[in-house]
Amino acid sequence: MGLDVMADSLLRDALPGLFGLLGVVAGALLTPFINRRLENQRDLEEARTAWLLLREDADSALRAVSEREQKGKWPIGWNRDWSSVWRSERGVLARRVAFPRRFRCVAEAFERMDELESAVNTGREDRSLSDKDREFLASISVAIRRAQEALAGDLEAPDFSPSWARAPDGPSDASGSRA
Repeated sequence: MGLDVMADSLLRDALPGLFGLLGVVAGALLTPFINRRLENQRDLEEARTAWLLLREDADSALRAVSEREQKGKWPIGWNRDWSSVWRSERGVLARRVAFPRRFRCVAEAFERMDELESAVNTGREDRSLSDKDREFLASISVAIRRAQEALAGDLEAPDFSPSWARAPDGPSDASGSRA
């Protein structure tokens, strides 16, 4: 009987400790997974927000290009910034965009966006567009339209077949030229 009492006492005293130990082990195993999931959710929300902002930046930039082409002049004094979201968020977008071609289309336009910003933000005496200016605006307009098509889709959509790459005579690369 003395042995039974001692065993009951040991079990009664050790059981809370064993449950505590199990809790610590379970917490240590689950915490990294929970933290990773929360980090992924934050990452996804940040990417979705950036995607929407890039969509608006592309729309605004294309409106500015169209206005410049229509007026035939550079603006008197703008201070436009269409590329800051791209510069700050491209890493999270690269991790989250499900289809690389979609990311590439957006990247190609926004990699050149600082040229457009510089062109419209620079004050000049002769504001008339030169032939080179018109070529530049036409070229960046194509890149922005491609980016708009890519940005119109969902960030995580697995498929992307841009209209300019769909041709009856064969596939195109991301720049639109024949492979």
